Amino acid sequence: MVLKMYHDFEQGLENLRSWMDTVETNLQRSLSINTLNANELRSHQQSIVAIEADIEKHSTIVSSVLALGHNLLSENDIRSRNIGSIPRTIQSVEQRWISLKDLIRKRKLELDTVHVSWRSVDDAIKRASKMITDHERFLSEVKRTCGQGLQGVRSEYKSLENFKRTLDDDEKDIQQITDNYSEIIRNHPTADSTGEIRSKIKEVNTRWEILIGTVHETLKNLKYMLSVHGDFQLTQDSLALWLTDLDVLLTNLEHLSEAPSNEKIRQLDDMDREIQEKQTKIEYVRTCANYLLGKTVDARGLTINMNELTKFCQQLRDLTKRIKKLKQKLMNSSDRHLDLITSARSSPLHETFFSTPSTHKRLSSPVSSRSRSPQRYLRSRDRFFRSYDEIEWGDQYQHAQELLSDFEDILVQINGDFLAKEETFRSETPIGVHVEDLPVEFTYTRILTTTRRKIEALREIIKQIDQELGPLLVDDLNNDPVVVDIMEKWNRLQTLAHDKDEQLKENRMQWKHFKRQLEDLEQAVEQFTKLDNLLPRTVYSKADVHRDQVQRLDEFQALLKSTMDLADQFSDDTSEWLLIDHRLQSIKENFDFLFARKNREHREIKTNLIQAEDIKHAMLDINSQLDHLESLSHSLEPVDEREINISINRTKLHRFIRIHDDLEILHERLINVNDRLKCLLSGDQLRITNDLKLMFDRLNSIKRIVRIYLERLEKLLATNELHENFSSINHSPIRTSNSNLQRVYQ
Repeated sequence: MVLKMYHDFEQGLENLRSWMDTVETNLQRSLSINTLNANELRSHQQSIVAIEADIEKHSTIVSSVLALGHNLLSENDIRSRNIGSIPRTIQSVEQRWISLKDLIRKRKLELDTVHVSWRSVDDAIKRASKMITDHERFLSEVKRTCGQGLQGVRSEYKSLENFKRTLDDDEKDIQQITDNYSEIIRNHPTADSTGEIRSKIKEVNTRWEILIGTVHETLKNLKYMLSVHGDFQLTQDSLALWLTDLDVLLTNLEHLSEAPSNEKIRQLDDMDREIQEKQTKIEYVRTCANYLLGKTVDARGLTINMNELTKFCQQLRDLTKRIKKLKQKLMNSSDRHLDLITSARSSPLHETFFSTPSTHKRLSSPVSSRSRSPQRYLRSRDRFFRSYDEIEWGDQYQHAQELLSDFEDILVQINGDFLAKEETFRSETPIGVHVEDLPVEFTYTRILTTTRRKIEALREIIKQIDQELGPLLVDDLNNDPVVVDIMEKWNRLQTLAHDKDEQLKENRMQWKHFKRQLEDLEQAVEQFTKLDNLLPRTVYSKADVHRDQVQRLDEFQALLKSTMDLADQFSDDTSEWLLIDHRLQSIKENFDFLFARKNREHREIKTNLIQAEDIKHAMLDINSQLDHLESLSHSLEPVDEREINISINRTKLHRFIRIHDDLEILHERLINVNDRLKCLLSGDQLRITNDLKLMFDRLNSIKRIVRIYLERLEKLLATNELHENFSSINHSPIRTSNSNLQRVYQ
């Protein structure tokens, strides 16, 4: 009998192990659902259900095998070597059975999780594809809906800026799809073995990157186009004003000016130089116009008028011809005047009073610039030499005359150079917008380069004369009064040039600092305008943001005051400054508007803060009273229907009535607080509305309990009063009399 039991146990155990191996093998296969096909999902579900049913069917077999094993342990005839193996076998089967049931539950949960995850990813991909399609449609229609011309370009740029902020928010959803897919693949590496979902996500990401790139490139092109147009318009207007001023100045020189001819010629040379310097700006305007004409569909809408530019160039050419004609006329007049002076100098009277050896001798003998009359130099150069006898000088005489002639020529050239340079140095140092008219490498010290070379040539000729004619000289030529005067003037000019260079350097730094401040202020105005569109959702966060903005506005106000002070130093009536002054006034008006708006916001925020604090304190007070009423309602004794004392029940009734009345008052206060929420911001409204909802729910809960107690007490009191009425009727005097009469008759 024992052997048969043991044989059955072994046979059942072997079959059970084989079955468990098969089921575990099927369940331990990695789950792979690479599509959202309903048939494939149904197939997996049916497989899991079949395995689960098979496990349930084998539960009785497992129980019988385990029971048979426990019965074998109770038999005395079992061999001693089997006594130790049977408990281990039973324990192993029990553990495998528990693990098998846990594994089937895990597979069912895993199947549901993967299915839900794939469904979620697929829905997200569909939403993202639809969103990208809508964005692409918007991007293709935005130019058509924004209109044409400059206003259309600006409107398109603004729309795309807002659209880019929307894309920045939507990018989080696109990234979330990739993150969810990565998490599924990390948990189930073979879940997408065909790569179907991965290809869909890749397609979505590619479309998204193309969309982002298109928006970014379009924004960059529009911004550059608006920048080029702004520079074009500003430069074109400044050139038009400059041409008008130049035309007025030329007309004045042609008809009204009484200045000398050389002064007029100098002014005409300045005009020529100024026109040459403006050629770069003119070429820049032409380049901007060609660019805008090539990039813009409706060029006229962008105020790009090539006819106007052509007209400007023609006016400039006509002005150049007038300058050339007037200069030629003045130079011809000067030549005729010079001929008259030359003929007058050739008369004997002129030779008597105006004896200038070098000039006269060169005019009288053009064949040789060195052939001069020695007799004419005896009176002008006798102060230099010890002896004047040509016999004593010998061959050195002619050479000495040539050296001294060169010496005197250099003195004359230096004096003339001094006169020309002193006029330049006496003029005011450029300041403000005029600094930009100077070349970057311009310095006053560089103006003295030619003069410095002439001074060096003077020193060389003095050194040469001293070496070759030293014994014949009365004194060193460096001590000659004319040379001493020239050297003093040279030192003064160098000092003046250094001072003016320092002043010019400071003026350039001030102007650069002024322009940087101007740009900072313009950027600040633009930033504050953008910040006003991103207001906080709660009054407290709005107050913090407002405080920070007011602090920044105060800082920018100090910067604006500093900029205005610098502008007062640079102010003049030139056309270039008028444009800068217009920008400065526009910045000032914008800041005045911002300050006015911030003051208004300050009053509104102060009012909202007061209202928010009142609502907050009111809600705290209501909540405190709710706590009190709730604790009071809980502290009262419950309604006892067996209580027959009417006074006790009435006392309880009055207490609950007072609690109910207080709850009604709190309900009215909550309604009042809810009505006052309309004045708050959306974030405050949402937060306080949620708090009010909780308080309403709590109040209604307390009120419901109190009403239940009230109804029970009223019902109990009514019942007690009814019993009391019946009792009073039964014990009334009439009833007593009738009883007495009955006893008498008996």
